[in-house]
Amino acid sequence: MRSPQRTTWGSSVPLFGGGNSAPDRILGVVVLTTAISVSGVFLWILSDLFRHGAPGFSIAFLIESVENAGRSGGIGPILLSTLLILAVCLMASIPLGLMTAIYLAEYTS
Repeated sequence: MRSPQRTTWGSSVPLFGGGNSAPDRILGVVVLTTAISVSGVFLWILSDLFRHGAPGFSIAFLIESVENAGRSGGIGPILLSTLLILAVCLMASIPLGLMTAIYLAEYTS
């Protein structure tokens, strides 16, 4: 009796190289190993950032101005300009994306 294959949501494509051929299985293992390795490196870098950066983090750091050419002070103006750039990008991309989606859904077949 064969055990059922694990599949993605609503798809019949097997996960983790569950195909019948050896190259499918090998590729599945390679992809899974690569994903786990990249995730591990990302978590390692993130934990290192939190471990070494937590002592210098404060609310004052987030709201104060930059001093001494960026060697001291905070990042308040930098955060504000980043948020303004994000707002402008969203104002341009959301209407364009919605219009494209409506066009593709209604007028193309």
